[in-house]
Amino acid sequence: MVEALPRRSDRPKTEKRVLFVTPRLDPEGADAFYATGPGWRTRINVVLALAI
Repeated sequence: MVEALPRRSDRPKTEKRVLFVTPRLDPEGADAFYATGPGWRTRINVVLALAI
């Protein structure tokens, strides 16, 4: 029955490919990003992009 339902996508399509990964972070580092509130995943991505 679920297969019959149309797929819903609330996000617009993007040109960039996104990979889903599960990084292992030190608790102190993770807590620092969590404390910044919503958008912490995006901020981690920015920090990683600046590091390369």
